Amino acid sequence: MNVLNTHIYGICNDALNWIQSYLSNRTECVAVGSCTSTDKHLNFGVPQGSVLGPRKYCLYSKPIGEICRRHNLLYHCYADDTQVYMIIRPSDSWDNLATKIEGCLADISLWMSSNMLKLNQDKTELIVFSSKHQAKKTPDFHITVGDSVVNVVHSVRNLGVYLDSSLTMDKQVNAVSRACYYQIRNIGYIRQFITIDTCKTLVNSLITSRLDYGNALLYGIPKLLTARLQGVQNSAAHLITRTRKREHTTPVLKYLHWLPLVY
Repeated sequence: MNVLNTHIYGICNDALNWIQSYLSNRTECVAVGSCTSTDKHLNFGVPQGSVLGPRKYCLYSKPIGEICRRHNLLYHCYADDTQVYMIIRPSDSWDNLATKIEGCLADISLWMSSNMLKLNQDKTELIVFSSKHQAKKTPDFHITVGDSVVNVVHSVRNLGVYLDSSLTMDKQVNAVSRACYYQIRNIGYIRQFITIDTCKTLVNSLITSRLDYGNALLYGIPKLLTARLQGVQNSAAHLITRTRKREHTTPVLKYLHWLPLVY
């Protein structure tokens, strides 16, 4: 951590010494079976999978946000996953927008190169959110990042949630339904060999957790999409109680103390 960051965050004295001791004198080696290589001293980085790793990265990469603000762009960071976004108005020039975004990304890439990081151009995506009516008026928009040309895509995945350009959430619902039914089938193969409590644990871990994740983003979606998710919950409930699908679901959900997705 450089001196600038210590002043920004007010880290000094014992706290600074503690962080320095955590980051200093680290070594790594390679182990294959009973054979171990000699230790190699590490000048940079933090242990992979450590609790402090993401926190230290956020402190280290704070200048990325400052670069975005300098270009009058909004941003959101989650560890090493960064989104840069802006509001597009009907009167805005698409060429000027592209130049603005490209300038910001160029400065971010330059800062990363100077600080032993790399902007992954292959994972850089561009999406324009608009109504279906406005989408027809969107020109052939693209930006250039280094040697790569990034074209507009119809959907992106952000922290495990699919967002399409019209925010219909159709792809997200399909992805969740597909993943949940896959797990329901797998649990179904062993259902006769496990207890109801064990089945509840598996369903809560592999199915209902997926239904719950990011569900606030599904507010206001069409009833057709909500019905798909309700079908997943119904199937999971019948799996736990070993009741047939043709049987009414309401008593089953009441027995499990589950609130239905569709009211």
